[in-house]
Amino acid sequence: MKNKLLGVISLGCSKNRLDTEGMLYALLQNGFEITEELDQADLLIVNTCSFIQSAKEESIEAILQAGEIKSQKEGCKLLVTGCLPERYREELARELPEVDAFVGVNQYGKIVDIVNRMFEGERIAEFVERAALPLGRVRTTPKHLAYVRIAEGCDHACAYCAIPSIRGPYRSRPMEEIIEECKHLIADGAKEIVLIAQDTSYYGKDLYGGFCLSKLLQKIDTLGAQWVRILYAYPERITDELLSTIVKSKSILPYLDLPLQHVNDEILRAMGRPTTQKKLRELLTKIHNTGKEFTLRTTFITGFPGETEEQFEELTDFVKQGYFAHVGAFAYSKEEGTRAAKMPNQIPKRTKEGRRGQLLLAQQPISKAYMEKAVGKIKQVIIEEYDEDICMYVGRAESQAPEVDGVTYISSPVPLILGQIVPCKIVQANEYDWMGEAINDVSQ
Repeated sequence: MKNKLLGVISLGCSKNRLDTEGMLYALLQNGFEITEELDQADLLIVNTCSFIQSAKEESIEAILQAGEIKSQKEGCKLLVTGCLPERYREELARELPEVDAFVGVNQYGKIVDIVNRMFEGERIAEFVERAALPLGRVRTTPKHLAYVRIAEGCDHACAYCAIPSIRGPYRSRPMEEIIEECKHLIADGAKEIVLIAQDTSYYGKDLYGGFCLSKLLQKIDTLGAQWVRILYAYPERITDELLSTIVKSKSILPYLDLPLQHVNDEILRAMGRPTTQKKLRELLTKIHNTGKEFTLRTTFITGFPGETEEQFEELTDFVKQGYFAHVGAFAYSKEEGTRAAKMPNQIPKRTKEGRRGQLLLAQQPISKAYMEKAVGKIKQVIIEEYDEDICMYVGRAESQAPEVDGVTYISSPVPLILGQIVPCKIVQANEYDWMGEAINDVSQ
């Protein structure tokens, strides 16, 4: 019997991507084939995000788009998964009759059973017990790049965030399981391993009684990956041991993604962030004084309830001091079920968005100066694609994380291999991207 065709729309963060990869693996083992032609699919899956309002709107738009595609093909089924149905199960089931099943983030391990029931004509909404996905996955990233989730859920109580109520408490994966996955990915051609969790620095607390990210990194460093990148590490647990591990390692990149969210002490307390501006400054200074050139990225929230103009100016002044190469900013999004949603002194949307724009504008000369320092230097760059429109290769240096930072455009008189890491001389820079020339004696 001919296999059914499966089409996927996956939205949101890299953690969502891994959920999608796990579902694809389970379904491919059970009689489905992936198609990129959504209008040919027998099953459409929309894996949603609901982190902030704009993500929710994007998810709803994708569901409606998938519903329109479904209506054009007899027998097609539509499955909506992820954070949006986990948060808004009843409303979605009521308002979106074209959807055949809604599955929350803890039910992916039952995906094959759910899909079989869908094709038997049942309408499903599964949100009860936790059912983990099998360890297999169908990679949706290029072969040279692989995300590895080291934990699920979150134990923090940040006032603005609904993730703990969606994803549940922090649950570290056993170290041996992570190591085996990394070994498999490296053997399969992964040059860059990106470690992710809601908070990577919290790793191990639930399983081993203490924070074990350093120990995990030391083990991964022996496996032969060329680059290992850490994302989403909270500043409170960037210890001397962790910094020493990174500095001494062969493959752990000196790149840290530290979500600060704000620096004013009153706002930090209101957010539920257990730190102070003084502690943050001390940490950032320590990182930059390790003797190794670290690249730091952060995100900030503008317009948190009660944020005064003076407090925002304090944040802007902090950004101008140049601690970070890359800065992202979100206008505060009022999320149902969070403490911040009930706080007084909510800031108007126009003010929140205006402050976000001002903050990013303040960072631009900092980022440009950081990028321009590299002109004339040699950078190792992983080659990701060839852009025929500009006749240049596109890649990323060690200081450029996938999807969130800029890229490096590379000229080469001879062909380069996609996924290869090559030395490039940087010849030009702007706030986000580099232009470089491949060092041709290692090109192929």
